[in-house]
Amino acid sequence: MTVYAADDEPLELGQVISDGPLTAQQMLDALDRQADELAGTRAMLAERYPKGFNDTKERQLMAELLKAGAAQEESKRPTTAPNGLPSLVPLREVWENLPPRAEPVIGDERDGLLRRGHVLLVNAPSKAGKSWLLDELGVCMSSGRPWLGYPCKRLPVLFCDFELDQPSFYNRLKVVADAIGNAIDPSMIDTLSLRGHTASTEALTAHIINQASARPSGYYGLLVIDPLYLYGSGDENSAGDTREVMRQIGRLTTTLGCSVAISHHNAKGMAGAKNAIDRASGSGVFARFPDCLLDLAPVRVPDDADLDPDATVWRLTATLREFRPQRPTTWVFQWPLHKPYPEGDEWPVIGSPEDNRQRGGKAHADAEQEKTMGRVVLISKALDRCAEEGATPTPELVWGYFSETTNEQVSLSTFKSWLRPSRGQYPFASVRDGTGFIVTRTDGA
Repeated sequence: MTVYAADDEPLELGQVISDGPLTAQQMLDALDRQADELAGTRAMLAERYPKGFNDTKERQLMAELLKAGAAQEESKRPTTAPNGLPSLVPLREVWENLPPRAEPVIGDERDGLLRRGHVLLVNAPSKAGKSWLLDELGVCMSSGRPWLGYPCKRLPVLFCDFELDQPSFYNRLKVVADAIGNAIDPSMIDTLSLRGHTASTEALTAHIINQASARPSGYYGLLVIDPLYLYGSGDENSAGDTREVMRQIGRLTTTLGCSVAISHHNAKGMAGAKNAIDRASGSGVFARFPDCLLDLAPVRVPDDADLDPDATVWRLTATLREFRPQRPTTWVFQWPLHKPYPEGDEWPVIGSPEDNRQRGGKAHADAEQEKTMGRVVLISKALDRCAEEGATPTPELVWGYFSETTNEQVSLSTFKSWLRPSRGQYPFASVRDGTGFIVTRTDGA
């Protein structure tokens, strides 16, 4: 903002203070010239200082003018740039009166998991009940019931299900609601069944937004997308493809003004050997984009544990961006619900250092056996690829295809050593075929 001295030379307000105070007449002249920017200010000043200005009052006046000018400039600044993206905001304009953060929808300010407009991802291996857990969340939020021990704000929920047909999904929600105890409010839930429908992630996002527009803006508190791999197109191992999927999820939170909950699966191997944030399959973007990452890892259950034979026990670890860290807890999945199981807090996660210490040499042998089985699967896929492409399965080609799909660094010489019949560790062999060698299976599969 600019003011004018009596000589018509423009002065920035900052200059007025640093260069010395203006006379009362100069200040009034300046206000005359900027009546459109500071309407009503002159009358206020004349009433407040009828006998003129001294040094203290002039500095007080300058502070008031600065504040008034900043407010007017703020009111003129557009909130978005011409390209539709947000405009910059000087921190000084909000520092003394910070805008409120989005309200917690799961938990509270002290012990929370998720705020409105943020993203939650449940990551777990197969059969951990990921989908059932998200169904529990939607049912609990529709009626304001606690979920995983955290209070839920009662808000409308939109389920986007890519896995079940409509009747099966409706019946699943009823099973969950009945198991919790009449916990659902059907008037607070909408469903969008997309099983069997294929489109790009961008097109699916546009469709979800279009369908949600039947409700008032900001109506939904939570959008559940299950499972993520059927919503997202592209290669989950590609950071670029995964970032695009996450951008579309961000578009949903911004456009609909709601939180989004998604599910994803673990990478192969022992979960306990990795940190919770590194257990998700594919690109690391999956674990680092969400505001709340809930990881379920299998727990080593003692043989004498008093549990139903069909029950599975899981260690729940929350990685949070907005709230203070939470202590990992133990849960038992007894179909169709996850229930707290503090008795298992002392049991180790399978494959963790503690698990290996307790099990000694057997743990190492089990880990090596699992690694061998994983290699067998990838080599078999490499042979299948050769067959599909009509290529000769030479050791070099099979090793090349294998190397593209494994996280291990395996040299060609090491790979060829696996193919020696005398080793007997793998069901493959390198046999002569005319002038060269090819890889074949030795187990008849």
